[in-house]
This record gives sequence, C-alpha cells and structure tokens, in this order.
Amino acid sequence: MPRKALAETDANACIVSPAKTTEKKDGLEKVAKETSDQPSLKRKSNSKSDEHEDEHEEEDEDVDGPPSWYNAAAHPFGYHITDNCDQVRRKITAFISSGEMKVGEFQRLLDVSPRSYQLFMRQRGKWKGQGSITYQNAACFFKEREEQGLPPPKKKRATTATTKKTKTGKGEAEEKDKYDVSNIHLDGESEFEVPVFDTCDVVRRKIRHHLRQAGVTQASFLRNILRAAYHPYDPNKKIQSKQLNDFLSKEGSISGNSSSVFYGAYVFFEKLRIRDSKPKDQFRLEMEDEWWPDGFDRECSSRQCFIVPRGTEVFWNKYGRIETTRGFRW
Repeated sequence: MPRKALAETDANACIVSPAKTTEKKDGLEKVAKETSDQPSLKRKSNSKSDEHEDEHEEEDEDVDGPPSWYNAAAHPFGYHITDNCDQVRRKITAFISSGEMKVGEFQRLLDVSPRSYQLFMRQRGKWKGQGSITYQNAACFFKEREEQGLPPPKKKRATTATTKKTKTGKGEAEEKDKYDVSNIHLDGESEFEVPVFDTCDVVRRKIRHHLRQAGVTQASFLRNILRAAYHPYDPNKKIQSKQLNDFLSKEGSISGNSSSVFYGAYVFFEKLRIRDSKPKDQFRLEMEDEWWPDGFDRECSSRQCFIVPRGTEVFWNKYGRIETTRGFRW
C-alpha cells in the first residue's frame, strides 16, 4: 500500500494547507520588500559619520576667496552674510567672553560638534574655514541677532590694563581706609608686648566673623594685622596664609598662643574697638581680672608637662588658667 504524502509544515512544525503556505510566503516577501526600502539604523549612523568626515575635510580645504553663498540670501541660510571667517571668530570669542553662554552650550545651540568648533576657531585667515558648518551657523546666528536689534557681544573684562589697575587700586584704598588704625597706639606696642586679654578661642571667633565680611579675604586680613601690630616697628615681618590656617584649625583656650597671628589679630581688633569707641564685653572684663596687668600667657605650651599626685588631671579653663581636678589653680 503506497505511503500517503506528509502535509507541508510551517517554521513551528504546524501543519498548514498549501493555500495558507502560499499566503504566508507572499506576506513574508512583502515584509522583506518594505524592510529593504527603509534605510537601516546602522546605515543611518554611517551616513552621519560620513557627513562629519566630509565636513572636516571641507574645513581643512585651503580655498581662497568667499564661498558661493556669501552675501546672498540663498538656501539654507536665508540671510545676507557679510562677515568673513575672522570676523565671525572674533564675534564668537567676544560672545563667550561676555558670559552669556558657555562654549558647550554655544556648540549645542549651533548644532555643531566640538571638533568642528575647535577646528574652525584654531584657523586664521579671512576665508580659512569657509567650508565649516560652524562658520555658516555662527554667521547666521549673529546675523539674526543684528536683525533683532540685539547689541553686539562685548567682553566682560576691562578693556585696558590701566582701567583694571585703577579699579583694583581704588578697592584696596577703600579697604585700607575702612580698617585703618594707624592713629591708635597701645602700651608695649613698640616692643611687641601689648598685654593680651583674650584667649585663643575668642580671637579665632573674631577672625572667622571678620572674614565673613564683604570684601574681606585672608590676604587682606593678614595685611591689616601686619600694618596694625608689626610693620610700624618691623617692616620686614611677614605672615603666611598657612600660619593663619594653622591657627584657625586649633582648639583650646591656649592652643596657638605663641602664633604671630594670635598676637597680631588681637592688636588689630583691639585698635578697631578703641577707634570705634566700642565698650569692653563681660568676658573681656573677666579676662582683665584674671590676667591683669601682664596679660594672657603667650609662652606656655599646651604640651607642657606637670608633676601632680596620682589620679589628678590637669586642664586649662576658659580663661587659659591651669587647673587640676583637686582644685589647684595657677
């Protein structure tokens, strides 16, 4: 008995009729045709890459003379472009320097790549870079600003070094006048032995408050304390910013008592208080009761060793005096 022919199956091994098979085959051919008519994403990516390569090749071309679209309202710009490459580069530089936009933001606005922008900006010459998309888009950008009545970009910094120097000198003069204490003199000043009636922690607090004032910097503060405490009698005295930071980083009533910053800052703030006729605060009066007449100890080290009975602890109180847990105090 002859064996019966098997029915045709599809890709999933399901039995289908010859009619359905033909119909499905036609459908697949139709889909394949539609797919072939559409550009693939990969090809699109390659095309975009090719466009950038073509763009860079055009930018590197050494062509003398204006491009064909120069000074003509032609596609795709729609503006009468009258600026050459060097003029556009100068406008870009002024626009970025004005602070209106950062370089990356400007590149995105022009829809150009960073490499295209850098290549164009590095070139020099009236028509060097005429094939660059950066030149074309930037020229249209500035032309559109002109038609909208916007002023040309200007650099933020001063136009001349003389103007800048004048402004800086004026600011320093105002600062010096504001904190000028040259007409105030304290006992022991010429020997650098002005009695101090503030602890290191109090002086640190005053320094931090002073540095928060408008226009005050660490450098200006150091200049002021040198003028107030040292330069009248030691013009060569210097205090580095590291010394200031080291002093501010310490904690404790006597920590940093031998620092030039501590003594200079105290003299500066004391002269300001006297100049402005400000009264002494309560803690200042208590410090005078504790340390009169010689003032706060500026020689004793916080690392000093003491011989005390077993079980006794030594510490410095809020006035900078040494105390023990057994009630001894000196």
